[in-house]
Amino acid sequence: LQVFWKRNGVRLTAGVDSNPTSADVGLYVCEAALRNSSQKSTEAKAYLSVQGKMIVVPFMLLYMQVQTDF
Repeated sequence: LQVFWKRNGVRLTAGVDSNPTSADVGLYVCEAALRNSSQKSTEAKAYLSVQGKMIVVPFMLLYMQVQTDF
């Protein structure tokens, strides 16, 4: 399983600081894909906004359908 994070359409190479600022605000996308598979990847989106010292991140669940052949 490969998991990638993107912010405003750009793949992230590092995480968000534990004390985010207005520079970290934006749309974040978590993309999960099976390695060496032709199955389409699955995405979950969340918008990060910073209000004073409070961080608001919508609760998101990532569901992934995995097809196996036995």
